[in-house]
Amino acid sequence: MNKFLKKACSISVALLLLGSVLLIVGSWLGGKMIFSYTPGENVITNRDIDVEMVTKEVDSFKAINVENDDFDVKIINGDNYSVTYPTGENLNSSYKIDGDTLNVSVKGKNKFGINISIADFTDENPDDHSIVVTVPEKTDLDSITVITQDGDCAVDSQTADTYNLTLYCGDLSVTNSKGKTFKLKNSEGDISINDTTLKTFSGKLSDGDATISNSNLDKINIELSEGDFTLSDSVAKHINNKQLDGDFTLSYCETENLDSKLYEGDFTAKFEDGETNYSTNLSAEDGDIYFAGDDKGTKFQSKNSSKKSITASVLDGDITVEFGE
Repeated sequence: MNKFLKKACSISVALLLLGSVLLIVGSWLGGKMIFSYTPGENVITNRDIDVEMVTKEVDSFKAINVENDDFDVKIINGDNYSVTYPTGENLNSSYKIDGDTLNVSVKGKNKFGINISIADFTDENPDDHSIVVTVPEKTDLDSITVITQDGDCAVDSQTADTYNLTLYCGDLSVTNSKGKTFKLKNSEGDISINDTTLKTFSGKLSDGDATISNSNLDKINIELSEGDFTLSDSVAKHINNKQLDGDFTLSYCETENLDSKLYEGDFTAKFEDGETNYSTNLSAEDGDIYFAGDDKGTKFQSKNSSKKSITASVLDGDITVEFGE
């Protein structure tokens, strides 16, 4: 056996011994091994075997506050005010009405975990262990606040003055909802907003794509570190977006002011109305500008009497702007 193989074997044995020691120490501290597989988008762990779902009907409330470690969160319509949440020996779960606010907390106790992900090999769906807050239809809430460490969040058919959502690892879906102020922070995961009306949307995404469709928003302020931003078939009067690594795509939206800055990625915008309705200021430092079918080089400006404007700056990528009649 040569020196390289001897060294590799020694390192492998050392890592196995270290893993065994950590496993024993974790168990001694009261933790449990958590093996999981991921069929599609769902995750099953041996922690779930000990989970019991509890549903409680509660008094009416005007605000929702959810803090969660490892489960999905759903806020939906129903016949009454209620909350469903998981409980178990490895969980600290609680809920209470404090004034007009429903507070829900589901957090894991100390645990030592091993997470193993394998390919989708079954069509069977696991039991749903989501935290579910149910609100009667046509209820106007003051606020919806969700903080989740590892889990998806879905908001469906809700009306609230303020949304404040923080997801460290998980996808966000918002459908058929209304609000004044929407604030989002997402470290890892995609967001999808559909058929929703908002006054102001403000979002920061570290790693994930953002999609807004069939919606009506007065102002959009969004920053993406790594991911694409797609906006389609919507009314978005004022758009301000910054992206470090990802494409921006706008298609068939009504907009008055668009200001986009991309470090690395392509900018593509398609409008139904004509080019004379917009003033433009476009710059592609290391790329090409295609405006209304013509190659305009790396910088292009046009001025019109309309108050609508398109400003796009791309450091590394192309700019394409197309118009209708």
